[in-house]
Amino acid sequence: MRPLRFLMEPAATIRGRVVDATGDPISGVNVSAQSVLPGNVDDSWRGFTDSEGRFEWDSAPHQPVQFSFYSSDGYGRKSETLGPTAEGEEHTIVLNAPLTVRGTVVDAKTGKPLESFQVIQGIGWDQGPDRPPSWQHRNAQPGSDGKYSISFTQDYPKHYVRIEAEGYLPGVSPPFTSDMGATVHNFELEEGDPLSGTVVDASGIPVLNADVILATQSNGAYIQEGRNERVNSTPSTKTDSDGAFQFPPLEEEFTLVVLSEMGIAQVTKAEFEASNKIQLEKWASLSGTLRVGKETPTGEVVVLNLNREHQPNSPSVYFHYRTETEEGGRFSFDRVVPGDIQVTRQIKLSETPGGGSRWSNANSETVQLRPGESKEIQLGGTGREVKARLVVPATAEREITFDQVQGYLRTHVSMPYTHKEIIAMSTEEREAAAKEVQLWMQSSEGKEAQRNIKSYGFKVLPDGAFTIQDVEPGKYDLNVSVLAPPPEASANAIVSYHFNTVAQYNGEAVIPDATGEEADQPVDLGELKLTLLKTKE
Repeated sequence: MRPLRFLMEPAATIRGRVVDATGDPISGVNVSAQSVLPGNVDDSWRGFTDSEGRFEWDSAPHQPVQFSFYSSDGYGRKSETLGPTAEGEEHTIVLNAPLTVRGTVVDAKTGKPLESFQVIQGIGWDQGPDRPPSWQHRNAQPGSDGKYSISFTQDYPKHYVRIEAEGYLPGVSPPFTSDMGATVHNFELEEGDPLSGTVVDASGIPVLNADVILATQSNGAYIQEGRNERVNSTPSTKTDSDGAFQFPPLEEEFTLVVLSEMGIAQVTKAEFEASNKIQLEKWASLSGTLRVGKETPTGEVVVLNLNREHQPNSPSVYFHYRTETEEGGRFSFDRVVPGDIQVTRQIKLSETPGGGSRWSNANSETVQLRPGESKEIQLGGTGREVKARLVVPATAEREITFDQVQGYLRTHVSMPYTHKEIIAMSTEEREAAAKEVQLWMQSSEGKEAQRNIKSYGFKVLPDGAFTIQDVEPGKYDLNVSVLAPPPEASANAIVSYHFNTVAQYNGEAVIPDATGEEADQPVDLGELKLTLLKTKE
């Protein structure tokens, strides 16, 4: 056995100075660091600032690191990504006094103080003016006697205050920023009717203890395996013995999701205003056997997705179903929402920086489930095996590896424009083409074509080879993107998966039908030469 050799490089040093808004140093600040890049050993550190507000980590990695700063002396928390500098200069971190908002809460008509209410923090993100605040209902604080005061210790782009009181429409403040210190905002709440309704089962009998979830644009509903996943973050309540429920008055768009052993219902604001009596549909169930070629493997991931159109600016309702196959490739799902369901085998492609994983949909089947129906299916096990190998051109000036690859074999669809045509267009032509494609996708022809699409993801091995199982005969588009982090990428960019596409392959493949022994032979697409792309340095 050859001896192991370890190449040790000197550690980096990261220096910084923590000051207040006036530039004065802050001593005793708790400083913690954690590398967000994989492959580093002993890459965390903790310390405190000295009397001059300075800190120094002399055994830091050479990559950027996520730092957190906390002081018990009345300053807000802060997180920043810092790295070693070329000349060893120190970073300057400014801690502000925490934003504190206080004020009064009164009846808009009478001017009388409200005796009791809830004070809810809102987080605003810099992602466009149409994105509503994320309301932190789980951290709601009680207010009384018409007065409130709330502090924001975390550093977010924007902060909001929301007041909710029984019998009143909610009040929402304008946005505040972390550097505003102490500020005042008074609320005058208008009276409003509560959201009151009843829940009955498929036979019309009132349902006791049904979960009723109030999903809005700022707080969506997350349903895991047919159960409420976020009890503490999205407003919810339970029905009484009469099947009745109630929420505070609300003017914004909402969707009610009702979950019970007796079934499920999903009702929009318009539907609820037309009738506040909600009738449940019985749950469906699905079981089956997964086959990969001739194998029935255990431990494979199978997920369900609901094929539903999401309307723009409507509240989001997410349904998550995931399981792993047992002996004989068996899988099953209970409490399944009736309707058009996509059953998918997922494969793990790679680990990603920050401790995540990249997954792909290997193959799928669409199943129609009626309320109360139990259905048995087979996923995979038919079609052809397809194999090929990606080849890097000899002209490549940088090393191309297959650590991060996205690839799909997808049914060829004759759309108004091909991918190559769109790439060759000017910006204006591309925008016009995109609108035309969108209209086509919403047409009956486009919807039918999309329903019949087969898509197969695959994992690429280090030598560029890949195999796709159970491909049905037909004409397909084969698209592969080879990804790599930008040179000297910041930790935030890498964790956010902001990778450059450094090479790609776009082509077509025809998978012929076959019978007998020929059907057991793989379809070999041969060597596929990648196209190198220029990346932003």
